[in-house]
Amino acid sequence: MVSLAAVAAASSVCAFTLFNFRSQADVDVGQFVRWLPDGAPAATPFVLSIDIDDDFLANQDPETAAAAEAAAVKAFKSWSDATGGFINFQQVTLWNDAVPNADPLPPSFEGVGFAEWIANREFFEGMGITIGQVGWGANIEVFSRPTGFTITSETQLFEMEPGNLGFAVINTTGTRILSADIYLNEAMTWTTDHAVAEANPGTIFDIESVVLHELGHILGFDHPNQAASMGGDNFDPFTFEVGDPWSPNDVMHAWYIGPKRALTDDESGGLAFLYPPIPGDLDGDQHVTVVDLAQALAFADGSIQPTPYQLYTVDFINRNGEIEAIELTQMFQWASGATPYEFGSGVANRSDVDDNPRSAGPGQVVATTTATPNDIGKGGLAEVLFTIENPDAAQVLSWDIVLSYDDAILLNPTCELGEFPPNAIKIMTTSPGEIRLCVISSGGTFDTTGELARIAFDVDLPMAAAAGSADFVISTMDVVINDGGTIRLFGDQPGEQLITVDDSVIASDLDATGDGVFNMNDIYAWHATPTDVNQDGSIDDDDRQQMVRCWREDEQADMLAIP
Repeated sequence: MVSLAAVAAASSVCAFTLFNFRSQADVDVGQFVRWLPDGAPAATPFVLSIDIDDDFLANQDPETAAAAEAAAVKAFKSWSDATGGFINFQQVTLWNDAVPNADPLPPSFEGVGFAEWIANREFFEGMGITIGQVGWGANIEVFSRPTGFTITSETQLFEMEPGNLGFAVINTTGTRILSADIYLNEAMTWTTDHAVAEANPGTIFDIESVVLHELGHILGFDHPNQAASMGGDNFDPFTFEVGDPWSPNDVMHAWYIGPKRALTDDESGGLAFLYPPIPGDLDGDQHVTVVDLAQALAFADGSIQPTPYQLYTVDFINRNGEIEAIELTQMFQWASGATPYEFGSGVANRSDVDDNPRSAGPGQVVATTTATPNDIGKGGLAEVLFTIENPDAAQVLSWDIVLSYDDAILLNPTCELGEFPPNAIKIMTTSPGEIRLCVISSGGTFDTTGELARIAFDVDLPMAAAAGSADFVISTMDVVINDGGTIRLFGDQPGEQLITVDDSVIASDLDATGDGVFNMNDIYAWHATPTDVNQDGSIDDDDRQQMVRCWREDEQADMLAIP
């Protein structure tokens, strides 16, 4: 299971802050800026047009000047890739050159995205507006200017001061960003060579890293290390709750300390906050396919670590920082075409069941844990069998169990998953004291009972004897059903009962010889030096009988075994 805590542990210092240092109070009333088309729902992919000035860093050495534009484009691609293509950047070729946003007020006609222009070309041309007259031109434009350069945009004065690597000019209306420019300082020495920039962090500066940082401002972020002093809040990239600290490795940190070309969890989580992704759509194609499902399964089994943006994309039902069976099952149903995927329709979760009543579900599903042998003081293997009883024949699509156990007593778990439901994808993950088993079916089943899994453990005899018993507890369990075409958790409806039955075993102190094996030698040793086998606080004949009883059980099994 991928959990919020597990992912967050990978980076103990993490936070993002919003442009112009917005506080939680600002966020609560929607006072923060971002790019979103007017009237569009939050989960709407969009394209921003970009234009890079023909003279961008033309004053640098010929090799750097020739490679500067490509370095800037790579920075745009990094932000797009972080969203799985949810945000895309289209380089404009129809305008003659980039147009600075230099005007006391925004023009009456704003620059539009390239895709928006193409889609509405006849409308614009019908108004007499040609490509060469599109307001400020592209949505985002990139320039370079010398120290001392100034520009006034929307009455605000910007100046390229000595020591300043660059700045961003961002023009907004209300809470929507309309147009933005990036300016780099031509007085600096620039490079596209990562090794050169890394070796000379105070004298030679990496183009891609600085453009990447300025693009962060343009998308809606500010310097996390300055948030507190500027009256704003930092936000945790996983929970979106107010938090600090920040990391100096963040792309959005105010200080350049060398090349930083890779977005961190902080920027990824900030993107999920500002531009919430389409549920389950990891590759940004506005559909949930087997490609998305395969990646989500890799996240769930722990073989790939998701970014906060990816985790938010897949954790779309319960929003609890975990990738759960119901979310994977819904993605499976979408990917297989078993249930239609409607872009932008949203997904109901447990919390809104009362507001969205569905058909009455079956009455009861029982998951049972059965442990053997009854006394693990004998050593060898301890086994746990999971079974499910479904007398009302709910159409089970998947199940997800977390088994808790004492990992000081029970060691080296091995698991064999059953065939309920059939034709399924199976996931097993382990962590100290916990095993998660998840089975996601490609279709429903009407079997009323089934074997879910069988888990075997080695037993640490001294630890078992010291504890006296061991428990096998189903700490969490989800059963996902198909309720007339609605994928939901069983137990959501009134009258439904999801029952789990735990089990425990005793651990008699049978290893009288202390050799890690229980056999006849232990009985001889007990007669020589009796001990409290059943651990009831006294040494008496009950202890002898428990010793002999456990031995006779094994003897009987030997007698009945087929030669």
